[in-house]
Amino acid sequence: MKWLTMEKYLKILSAPLEIIQTPMVVKHQGEEAIMECTQSKGEYHVMMFWLKKLPGGPIRQVVYNIAFNKPLFEPDFNDGRFSIMKLDHFKGNVTVKKLVLGDDGLYYCALSIIWQGVSGW
Repeated sequence: MKWLTMEKYLKILSAPLEIIQTPMVVKHQGEEAIMECTQSKGEYHVMMFWLKKLPGGPIRQVVYNIAFNKPLFEPDFNDGRFSIMKLDHFKGNVTVKKLVLGDDGLYYCALSIIWQGVSGW
């Protein structure tokens, strides 16, 4: 049995994630856009968020996904054109099918470490 000390546990929880995502996607109306997101630190169960920002507007959440569970889309993005795929603990992507003018904007990937386990304390 491998033991995880409290010191090691706290280091894992405080370790920053390095996020790498697709820098820019240029597509035409009707095409499909795929944006990738990768984290490069550790073997964590990760909660993945995709956010959208329009110039001069607020940041809006598109979708989030915990580990390999069913993604939860916000109502404005739940029309079947948006999908998210969690490829493994390190990588996932969001796809937008049949692009329309309102799909333009800056899309951001955000990740959060979640810990699943049983504590004997």
